[in-house]
Amino acid sequence: MSLVELTAVSRTVQIADAASLTILYRGVIGGLISDMPPFPGSAAIFGLVVATVVATVVATVVGALAGLIPAVIAARVKAIDAIRY
Repeated sequence: MSLVELTAVSRTVQIADAASLTILYRGVIGGLISDMPPFPGSAAIFGLVVATVVATVVATVVGALAGLIPAVIAARVKAIDAIRY
């Protein structure tokens, strides 16, 4: 495929995606909310995605440190001392 064809396909997918999200937002969510918020729904979805990614990264780092710190300390102790205590 040429670059022009790929761009056309990409634009078509973007338009279809935007249309389906608009239908979903106005049809399903719009029926549940009487007052629409003053910000776009995509901003709320983007915020949720960013918060999920940040939380996953922070949890991974904390988990890695929680496992790595005791492992490094245990590796420095002599085996006979570790058995004794």
